[in-house]
Amino acid sequence: MKAHAATLPIRILTHNIRYAADPPATGEKPWSTRKQLILNELHYNTLHNPESFICLQEVLNEQLVDIMAGLGDEWTYIGVGRDDGKTKGEYSPIIYRKAIWELVTWQTVWLNENGAVGKKGWDAGSVRILNLGEFKHKQSKKAMVAMSTHFDNAGAISRRESAKIVEEVVVNVTSPTSNTSSSTLPFFLAGDLNSETSGEAYKILNNGLSIMQDTKEQAKWLYGDTNTFTDFDDQTKTLIDFVFVGPRGKSDWVLEGYSVLPNKFEDGLQPIFPHSTILKMAETAAVDYTLANPDTITKYKVAAEISQKVLKEVSGWIVADASIVELCERGDKLLDEEVAKVYKGKKVVKGIGHCTTISPSAYITPYTPLKSDTEEAATTLKEGEVVKIQLGAQIDGFCAIVCDNVIVGAAEEVTGREADLLLATHYANELLLRLMVPPSLVPHGDEEEQKKAATKKPYTQSQMTNMLEKVVKAYGCNLVESTTIWQFDHNEIESKKKIILAPGEGVRGDGLPEVGEVWGVEMGVSLGSGKVKNNGNRTTLHRRTATTYQLKRPTSRSLLSEVVKKFGTFPFSLRQLEDEKGAKVGVVECVRTGVLRQYEVVVDKDNQPVARVFTTVAITKNGMQRLAQPTAIDTSKYKSDKKIEDEEILKILEQPIGKTSTKKNKKKKKKPAKKAAEGGAAAEEEEDDDDEE
Repeated sequence: MKAHAATLPIRILTHNIRYAADPPATGEKPWSTRKQLILNELHYNTLHNPESFICLQEVLNEQLVDIMAGLGDEWTYIGVGRDDGKTKGEYSPIIYRKAIWELVTWQTVWLNENGAVGKKGWDAGSVRILNLGEFKHKQSKKAMVAMSTHFDNAGAISRRESAKIVEEVVVNVTSPTSNTSSSTLPFFLAGDLNSETSGEAYKILNNGLSIMQDTKEQAKWLYGDTNTFTDFDDQTKTLIDFVFVGPRGKSDWVLEGYSVLPNKFEDGLQPIFPHSTILKMAETAAVDYTLANPDTITKYKVAAEISQKVLKEVSGWIVADASIVELCERGDKLLDEEVAKVYKGKKVVKGIGHCTTISPSAYITPYTPLKSDTEEAATTLKEGEVVKIQLGAQIDGFCAIVCDNVIVGAAEEVTGREADLLLATHYANELLLRLMVPPSLVPHGDEEEQKKAATKKPYTQSQMTNMLEKVVKAYGCNLVESTTIWQFDHNEIESKKKIILAPGEGVRGDGLPEVGEVWGVEMGVSLGSGKVKNNGNRTTLHRRTATTYQLKRPTSRSLLSEVVKKFGTFPFSLRQLEDEKGAKVGVVECVRTGVLRQYEVVVDKDNQPVARVFTTVAITKNGMQRLAQPTAIDTSKYKSDKKIEDEEILKILEQPIGKTSTKKNKKKKKKPAKKAAEGGAAAEEEEDDDDEE
C-alpha cells in the first residue's frame, strides 16, 4: 500500500519591476504611473491563492513602501536595501501573507568575494544580494525555503561566482541539520539572473548535478511569452528571469503550470515594464520519510542488499600484500555499479552512503588513504592481521552501512587471541542489539513474562556499558573507548540521538531507541586497553555539516560544490573527488570553518588489534529488524579457552530481537526489495515485516 502525500498549492510570482528612475528613461513610464498597474497585477494573480509568494527585484525603499501599502495589512515582507543592509539601494524582497506563513528565520547574503555588506563583487557594476527565508505553513506545518535574487547585468564573472555562492547557500540552508525539519527542505529560487539559458550562471544552477531545476522544464503546461525582458524599445527580447525549485530528483514539488505574463497594457504600444512577470503554479508535497511509509523501509532494504553484497565481494579480496587504497577504489566502483542497477529511470537520488574503508589491525576509525600521499598509498595488508571493512549505499537518502572483520590469510579454524577478539566482538554486538530493544516490545517469553517485561525500564547507557564490559572481559578484551551508536534519519547518519559506550572524559550519550527509528549500531573491541589515540595520519574521511560559511578560497568552494552534488551529507573520501591534490588544499578551510566535519585517524593506544562490526537496524512494533548486517560467523570455528559465565547475560543472549510472525492465510506474498526497486513501487509490507531472531 502506497502512502499518499497531501499537497499544498503555492503560487510563485517573480518580477523585476524596474527601479523608480528620476527622470525616467526614453519610453519609460514614471513610477507614479506604473505603481497602480503593478499592484493590480499582484492583487489579481494572488487573489484566490493564499499561499502565494511574491518575489520582486530592483525595488527601491519608496517603491516597497507603496507596494506594501497598496497590498494591505494582510501582507508583509523580508528584505533589506543592498547598499547598506538597511534601506539604501535596491531590495529583492519576498512578500507573503503573515496569516498563512510563519517566518522561521531569514537572512540576506551579499554576493561578493567575502560576503561584506554593501560591497560589489568581482567585475560587477552594482552590489548584488540573495534574500532568503525559511517559512512554515501555519495550518499544515510544512516547511520550505523561499529565495529572491538579482544577478549583475555588467559582470560575467560576478554572475558566475554569484551562481556558485547561491548554490552553496541553498544546499546549506535546506539541509536537515540546519533547518527545523529532519529532512532536506523543499525550496524555490526566483529572480533576474541577467543570464540567458546559454549563459554560465544559468548552467551552474540548472545542470544535471545541481540541487535545483528550472520550473519551465517540469511544468505540466506552459502559457504566454517565451522571453521575459524586452527593454523599452521593444527590440531586445531575451529570457533572463527564472524560477527554480528543488531538491532536484525529489517528489517535493508538483509543477502544475508556468506562464510569462505580458508587460504591455491598454493599447499595447508602449511597454510599462522592461521585464515580464513569471507566474508559477506549483504544489509542494508532504513526503512521509518515516517507517510508516512502506517506501521508506523498501529503500532501506535495497540499500542494505547492495551494502551486504559489496561487503561480501570486498571481503574476498582481502589477501596479504593487497593495496588498501586500491581495495577502497574497487569497493567504491562496485558500490556505484550496484546502485546504478536499481530505481533506473526514477527520480530518486542514490549513491554511496559511506565510502569503502579498510582499517588495518590497530586502526579503530574507518581508513581510506590517498594515492597522492605516497607513503600511505603504499600501505598493504599483512598476513594474520584483523582488518575492518566498512561501506554503505543510500537510496533516496536512506542509508544502510555495514562493517565486518576479516583475518588476512586466516585458516579454516581461528585460535589464540584473534579468536578471543572476534568472539568477544560477536557476543557483545548480539547483547547490545538485545539491550537496545525497548522492553515494551517484549519479543520473548510466555504471557506472564511478557507482562513483567513490559513494566521494565529500558537499559540506560551506563547499564549497557557495564553489561557489555562483562562480555568482552570474559575473553580478556576491552570495549573501545567512546564507541558511538547513532540514530539514522533521512539524509542523516548522525541524527538527534546517540548511545556512547565506555565514554571518555566529558563525553555522554543522549537518548534511547524507540519504535519507528533506524539506528547504526557499532561495536568496537580491543585486545588492548581500549583507549584511543590519534596516529598522525592525514584525515581523509569527511562529511558535510549544517554550518554555513562564505568560503574564500576557490579550491574550498569548488570542493564543497562537488561534495554537495556527489555525496550530500554522507561520508566521503578525498580520493573520490575529481582533483585529489586540490581537495587536500580546499578541505583545510572547509574544516576550519566547520563546513565539513573530519574523522581523524584513531588507533588503539597500545597498538593492539581491534575488531569492529556495524549493523543498520530498524525498531518496529515487533522488535528489532536487521537491515544491513555483517556476515554471521560460525562460532564453532573460533577456538577459545574462555567463555561467558554470567547467567543474566547468557539468558539475554538466548532471547530473540523480534517477534516471529503468527499470521495465517496470508493472501499477498511480500515483494522482495530488489523487485520493488526495479519496479519502482513500494513492496507490500506485512505488519510483521521481516522481524528476525
